[in-house]
Amino acid sequence: GSLMFEPAEKLKLHLAWHRLAAPERTAPSALLSGSGKSRGDLLIAKAVYEVSRNLAGRLIWEYFRPGGFYRPGADPYHWVQFEMFFRF
Repeated sequence: GSLMFEPAEKLKLHLAWHRLAAPERTAPSALLSGSGKSRGDLLIAKAVYEVSRNLAGRLIWEYFRPGGFYRPGADPYHWVQFEMFFRF
C-alpha cells in the first residue's frame, strides 16, 4: 500500500509499504536461508521539495526487515539517498 500527500505547496511526501514473498521455500541453510516464504517488509519514505521551477531535491529512506525466507538473525537494513535535480 502507499500514501501520497502534499503538506506544503512545494513539498510532496510518499510513503509505501511492501510485503515481499517468495514463490516457494528453499532448503534451510544456517548460512544462507531460512524455511519460510516471507522475504520480509520494505518501507519506503520519499520527500520531494521544489526549490524553484528548475531545481528540486529528493530524500529517500528505505527500511527492510527480513522475513523467514532468510536465515534466522538476518539483519535489517536502512538506506538513505539524497539528490538534487536541475531541469532546463
